[in-house]
Amino acid sequence: MDRLVFGSGSSPASTSNAVEAPVTGAVVQAGAIHGDVHVHGRQAGRLPFRFGVVPPVVDGYQLREVDLAAPVLVLSGMGGVGKTQLAAGIARDAWTSGGIDVLVWVTASSRQSIASDFAWCARQLTGLDDGDPERAAGHFLNWLGDTAANWLVVVDDLRAPGDLNGLWPPPSTSGRVVVTTRRRDAALAGPGRRRVDVEVFTAAESAAFLRARLTDHRGLAVGADRLAEVLGHLPLALAQATAYLVDRRITCDEYLTRFTERHRPLVALSPEPDSLPDQHRGTTAAVWGLSVELADRLQPTGLATPMLRFVSLLSPHAIPIDVFAAPALFAYLEAVVGRPVGAEEPRDALHCLHRLSLITCGPDDSGVRVHTLIQRVTRDEFASDDVGTLARVAADALVWACPRGQSNAPLPRPLRDNIDVLLSHVEETLSRPRFHHILVKKGNDLGYSGYPGAAHGFLARLHGAAARRFGVLHHDTLILGYLSAYWQAQGMRPADAAALLRSTADRLARVQGGTSPFALTARRDIAYHEGRAGHHRRAVALLEDVLPHIRAVFGERSTTALLTMSSLAFWLGEAGRTRAAMSIMRDYFDILEESLGTEHPDVLTARQNLGLLLSDTGDHTAAIALLTGVRDDQTRILGADHPDTLRTRHNLAVTLAHGGDPHGAAREFRALHLDEVRLHGPDHPDSRSVLREAVRWTWAANLASEW
Repeated sequence: MDRLVFGSGSSPASTSNAVEAPVTGAVVQAGAIHGDVHVHGRQAGRLPFRFGVVPPVVDGYQLREVDLAAPVLVLSGMGGVGKTQLAAGIARDAWTSGGIDVLVWVTASSRQSIASDFAWCARQLTGLDDGDPERAAGHFLNWLGDTAANWLVVVDDLRAPGDLNGLWPPPSTSGRVVVTTRRRDAALAGPGRRRVDVEVFTAAESAAFLRARLTDHRGLAVGADRLAEVLGHLPLALAQATAYLVDRRITCDEYLTRFTERHRPLVALSPEPDSLPDQHRGTTAAVWGLSVELADRLQPTGLATPMLRFVSLLSPHAIPIDVFAAPALFAYLEAVVGRPVGAEEPRDALHCLHRLSLITCGPDDSGVRVHTLIQRVTRDEFASDDVGTLARVAADALVWACPRGQSNAPLPRPLRDNIDVLLSHVEETLSRPRFHHILVKKGNDLGYSGYPGAAHGFLARLHGAAARRFGVLHHDTLILGYLSAYWQAQGMRPADAAALLRSTADRLARVQGGTSPFALTARRDIAYHEGRAGHHRRAVALLEDVLPHIRAVFGERSTTALLTMSSLAFWLGEAGRTRAAMSIMRDYFDILEESLGTEHPDVLTARQNLGLLLSDTGDHTAAIALLTGVRDDQTRILGADHPDTLRTRHNLAVTLAHGGDPHGAAREFRALHLDEVRLHGPDHPDSRSVLREAVRWTWAANLASEW
């Protein structure tokens, strides 16, 4: 065997550095070499250098309204919004323009795949062949930091932020990094990094995309705008829908007909796996499966899926955050995971879904948004038993989130929208075996929002169903019949309305007793319509009789008792008993304001009634000031077109007239007439009544030339 001697000096104790043999290898250091030398090593790669496959441009590719100018760009968004296409566009432009010498495209399925791809690039660019992928990846990152060559590294579809720990390309004046991911974690932030949320197409981008995809099939484009809207302008869904309809020679409208058939899952409206367009790796329905699995692994584990199922029945646009604190939701989550659920866990689970771009949590937990197709795919996976359970959980949660103590105030718009969406999916489910209270909430809210006819129609339909299912004397049938009659009465002549409600109240009293809650409220409502009919003393007698019973059944400070006090005060005033009316109204107002605050609709109505009573006592100046304030507050809180606002404007005009200001009365009545005609048409009784007053006071103020 040939002898190798290493050392320094010439004595055995200090041997010389010498090699006495042929040498083969990458590196050798010797003072003297006796034999042949063969040095082999991997040479550094030549530039330009390109690694990985950049996805091709898709048919109908759209330049997006996204600011992509950043040295380290993180493109975040839900699956299917086109993050990879944006990154590919950056890569293609940089490479074809000659702006870079090195292009590396890595598909980040795992940390191991990132490290191994970086290691391969290191071997090609540095000539170093390290057997450990992590160390080899470090050689590549060092090379990026040292080179003067211009480079671009794209890390596509990053599954977890931790997969890039220690593998982020270094800051460089000659390099750029683009990362695409469904994640929104704080860990993606860092010095020099800019995260951009990629959203769905705009309406204009969707239209341009569909025009391009259907250029050779223009006859199929009928309904394209509606298709884009229904699919939520999601690029992936639009691409797969057009592939499906072109393969089957159906129009966009025909596709939508199939889409709206509830028995047909979304996966059945996608191309077959071997027919997916644009090299898609999965159908729209399958794209989010991995995201849900990853969200379920985050803390609190196992809650992401049931939370996503819960939100899939609600509005895609804005789910109030209070809904997620409902006891019914906690009970459902505990039943799913088989353990107690802490107070903070539902909100934490929402943020797990947010981090995976499956939902969007608004700033400061202002609400939750979710794409309509994610909801559709989630609902497609429901078992039949799940639908009934989740429907009731969602309905209970929405009812729980409704403002307490409100009577005739419309629901906040987000809650109303969520109730509408829920009922569009599961109204029939919530009607069996008993009618869920949310159905009553929906009907009454229609009326309180200024649509008594729609409220009557909705509740009458439920009443008919209850009568067929349970019989005419069943509790649900009686209550729905009363509520239907209540809203029907709002559009009737007062005497007819009183007669209708009297028959309803008699039926309730016969079956449930004269002091049952609904029988008492029906008697109170009869008094209102008697008063409208001009029978003021009769209204007062009815209310004085029913008020003690209402206080006993509902409570002294209950909303029902307070409304009855208000009504009694009003009709006392109309009957000429002003002092008694003022006494009751002040007591009522003090209790109401203390309980509900200054901006509650019931408090505003009480202020209006105080103003009218002040006017009746002759203090028109104080009454006008009070009514003007109420009008302005109602306009701000309820809206200019709300019935309460319109009523206050009418009363203000009347008070101005009685207070000796015909000019002000004429202006108020004329402006009110324009709004009544706009809202109800010129032949509506309110429009005609206001017109008569407008004409009267315009002539009285000698303002005819202005009208």
